[in-house]
Parts: sequence; C-alpha cells; structure tokens
Amino acid sequence: MLCRCFLNRKGYRRLNLTEPEEFCKRLDGFQGDGRGTDSSKQGRLDLICCKKKLQMYKTDPESDVYIINANGTTTRLRQIKGIINRQNEECVLYHCREFTEKFYPGDKELISQLNRQFDIQNSVEIEKKYTVDKTADKDGVINKILEKVEESDYSVTELDPKTQEDVYFDTENETLRRNGFSVRIRECGERRCITCKYKVQSESNGEGGQLERYEAERDIGTGGLEQNEEQIDEAVLTLLKTEKYGAADLLQCVKVINNRKKYVIYKDGTENRRADERYELVVDDVLYQNLLNHNTAKEMQIEIELKSRYETRINMKGLTDSIEEISGLESITESKYIRALKLTEDKRVEISAR
Repeated sequence: MLCRCFLNRKGYRRLNLTEPEEFCKRLDGFQGDGRGTDSSKQGRLDLICCKKKLQMYKTDPESDVYIINANGTTTRLRQIKGIINRQNEECVLYHCREFTEKFYPGDKELISQLNRQFDIQNSVEIEKKYTVDKTADKDGVINKILEKVEESDYSVTELDPKTQEDVYFDTENETLRRNGFSVRIRECGERRCITCKYKVQSESNGEGGQLERYEAERDIGTGGLEQNEEQIDEAVLTLLKTEKYGAADLLQCVKVINNRKKYVIYKDGTENRRADERYELVVDDVLYQNLLNHNTAKEMQIEIELKSRYETRINMKGLTDSIEEISGLESITESKYIRALKLTEDKRVEISAR
C-alpha cells in the first residue's frame, strides 16, 4: 500500500481520470524523443499506477440494478435476481510533473493532452443543486451541511474563495437553449475558458435529483468564441451548422457573477475495499444579469458534484439525502443559465432586438 505522505512529499498528485488504463496505453504508444517510450515499458518514474480491489454486491432481489457505463451514464437492469458478489479493481494513477520535466521532457505535452482528454471534468458532470431560502440563516445552513458531511465520516477541506464571471451565449432564435445546450466563457483570476454543456441520454438522468450533463472545458487566451472556435465542442458546432449558424452568430445574453466558496469532501475506501469518494461542495452567492433587458436577480446556490469514479454516485445520493433533512434548502434541476433567464424574464426581450 502506498503511503499518501510519500506521494505528497514527492510531488505526486492523483489524476481524476475516466479511463486511467486507456491513459497509460496511449502514453505507452507515444513515439517521442525515445526516452518516454522506453521508460514507460520499464516503469516510468513520473507515473505510479495502483490497483485497488473493490467489491460490488446486491442483496435485495426486488431492487433495481444500475450498470454504470464508462462515461458515467447508467442503464437500469430490471430482471436481475439473487445476490451479486463480484470483485473488481480500481486503477488509480498518480503523476509527478517535476519528474516528467526532468526525465521525460518529450512526453510533457502528450501527458497534458491526455489529462485534458480523460479528465473527469471533461466528461459527464453529475451533480445535485439546491437554492437557499432567502429567509434562512445562510451561515447556519452551511454549518449544518458540513456537520452532516462530517457525521458521515467524510473529511472536509475548505479552499480559498474565488470570484468568477460567466458570459453565456446563444443565437437570435435561442438555438442552444431550445436544444438543451449551453456555451459560456468563464473568467476566474487570470484563467479564461470555454465550457460547453448538454444533456446526455440516460435512464437515471434526474433520478433522485442528480443531474447528468456532458461537459467540455477548454482553456483559452484572449478573444471571444469566434476567435477560439476550435475550442468549442464539436456537438455544439454541429447543432449550429444544422440551423445555418456559426460561432460568429452566438451573441452574449446572460452574465453570471459568482462569489464561490469551495469545500473538498473525501473518504478513503481502502479499508472497506471500496472506491475512494471525492465530491466538491460549493456555496455560490450569485448575481444574474440579463444582458438583453438589463434585469438582475440574486440567490444563493449550493452544489455537490461528483469528482471520484462514477460508481460512487450512489454514495453521493446517500450524502445528499441526509443533507436534505436541513430546512431552508430547495432542490432544483436547472442550470445557472436557465435560472438566470427564468428569474429575469418578466421584461425579457428577444435576442434579435439587441
């Protein structure tokens, strides 16, 4: 068993990947300066791969079973009976950037590309969202949530608060909104990125209030969507093309200014032979600005997002079920983009009037 203190001391960090095995295969096949390929066959110094044994089981023959696909969506199996006690393995990958730069400089860019490609954040986003009642004691609600989390034996780490600004885009006839898509440019500190989201086909989407959306996030420099068209997800460009639009036809319609507090929720599953659990709890003070009619609205939102392997989503539901016992919380299934339009729509005008 690898010691976490050793990994941290040596500068290794865990890569949150959807397919760590495929990540390794792609790296093994890379023909760079020769050093990366030879070293990967012998065992790279910059990557540590661990195998953790897991067990999956079902004891209630009447309950439904969900098979979790590679992209995080689920398929329900209604006809399975009896007890399943099947062993499986979780592949966990740790990476040391310093060792890559020192020993395998020819692989540095490839590792960055693969990390972006297989990053769990660039696949299916699974989250639960709430609004906090305006009359509630907001600090009290947050403290009660953190207490519930710690009562369930999770560790909690608070990160530094940040302010981020999101500008959402659509065509004059709302092509993206009508088809369940959203495109935004986010600015947070010195970082700028384009994020595209859209619904996925899954029997469990929305079940228990967990939302499933495909999310593709790409860093950009200066310029808008037209200047960074290659960073827009292909599904978005295809949809626009079918309606005879392009990136240049996407107009600003909503700005969301968000003061965000973030907490990392974690549980080590080694002792119980389960997958490690990792979630992000964010507390958002949100200001919505409708850029078409100039209406504004405010609210506080709380989100819990899955950041570990997809099979832990059932544990996430147990966690959110306990949180929902707290008064002052209302579960919602709308994105911030849709919330912005909904809360500012009383005097809303068409985009074409811009």
